[in-house]
Amino acid sequence: MSIAVVKELIRQAKQVGLEDDPAVMRRIGLYGRTADPQLLEALKHQFARARPNVQALVNPFWSPKLTESSLDPDGVPMGEAEHPRGGRTIRILWPRKLIMLAAVALGDIGSGKTNAGLLLALKLVECGYSVVIFDVRFDWLGLIRHLPKAVLITPKTDRFNLIGPLPGVNLWDVFQDFSQVLCEATGLYTASKLFLQEALAELAEKARTSGEFPHLRHLRDAVVALPARDRTPRADYKERVLERLDGLINTCGPEMLFVQQGYPLEQMIQDGYNIIFYSPYDTQMTDLLVFLRLRRLFLRRRNADHISHRPVVIFLDEFRSLLGRGGLRGSYQ
Repeated sequence: MSIAVVKELIRQAKQVGLEDDPAVMRRIGLYGRTADPQLLEALKHQFARARPNVQALVNPFWSPKLTESSLDPDGVPMGEAEHPRGGRTIRILWPRKLIMLAAVALGDIGSGKTNAGLLLALKLVECGYSVVIFDVRFDWLGLIRHLPKAVLITPKTDRFNLIGPLPGVNLWDVFQDFSQVLCEATGLYTASKLFLQEALAELAEKARTSGEFPHLRHLRDAVVALPARDRTPRADYKERVLERLDGLINTCGPEMLFVQQGYPLEQMIQDGYNIIFYSPYDTQMTDLLVFLRLRRLFLRRRNADHISHRPVVIFLDEFRSLLGRGGLRGSYQ
């Protein structure tokens, strides 16, 4: 394995603040000895989750194709954005007659592709649109570290909503995934993470027996109940965790609906949701079948009254197989 590659990995670890993480450095060393591609992929994902200021990499409105002439003058106001050419400020309008917006974002892991879609979704929500987050991988919850108005999705709370249980949703698996990512997304150090994990473990059995997904206030109560004597490291860990949780609970965010498989797209549209963030990655259906299903849905309803006056946007995240074999160009004309 090239020494230059190892040096580059170490440089990236420093760039995202992981140079003092023993597990990361061991993984880099092991990759240097074995050149295992899975290790490299794992490191890339770890760097991506920890990358600071990722929101600065993408402005969803900065597109050469976005001009005043491309916007419907009778559209829905979306605020203002600075045009990338010349720095002019233009008024952003959302065309009423637009049925489906298709966009392809290409870039390296951690370059901000998903963040750009979510930023645009949040911008639309500010204008009164409703949003469905459908089967998106839990990786995107890392946004709470980078975007002050990002939404952490948990169930049955004022600001953080996960609607469940739903058909096809294994609540226990969802809770385990959520617990793991929450610990990573809070940016807490190892000892504080372990403290948070104690509280999550306290709630795990309740989730299993009650069939209800605990929300952040339940988690905060569980943290408060954990024993910690004053003037001990454990008390410091508890204080850090509570401070971080309070920050999440107080985050101002729009209402979103998060569902997994079992809630049909047709039902989402009939229920009045304008934006659907759909990720077919790692689902049972192939990307191509999902895409064709979406296309047929909109072609079939193009002239329907309840669609024509209300634009519906679908974000397709992680469409790997379509891009890989050119299916996107061949399927969508």
